[in-house]
Amino acid sequence: MTYGWDLENQLDQACRSDNFQIFVRQVLDKFPGIYSSSLIEFVGSADNEIEFIGKYEHLIDDLITALKTAGEGFNEQLIRTLPPHNVSDKARYPAVYTTQLEAEVKKAEHIAMDRFNYQ
Repeated sequence: MTYGWDLENQLDQACRSDNFQIFVRQVLDKFPGIYSSSLIEFVGSADNEIEFIGKYEHLIDDLITALKTAGEGFNEQLIRTLPPHNVSDKARYPAVYTTQLEAEVKKAEHIAMDRFNYQ
């Protein structure tokens, strides 16, 4: 929403809304489980997964782990001190889930939640 809707993206065009809850509701209705199924493109199927999957919740630490594991040269302190970039404007576009909507998202995306150990 911050940068406009992608005219080439089927989900954006079918579900776009300036209201977060309406957007999520439309995604659940029109594309149930889309996030779980789209992850396969990036991480492989569960039986043929890539070697390392980092998580957003500890993005910096996981990036550093990946770089070290790959044997790449980098400045760890520089990475740790970089300011955030491409951060959502939460004041302008709040992403607030109702309890019911959160439960429905968890049900629709249970494959990814189970696979990556999210409760």
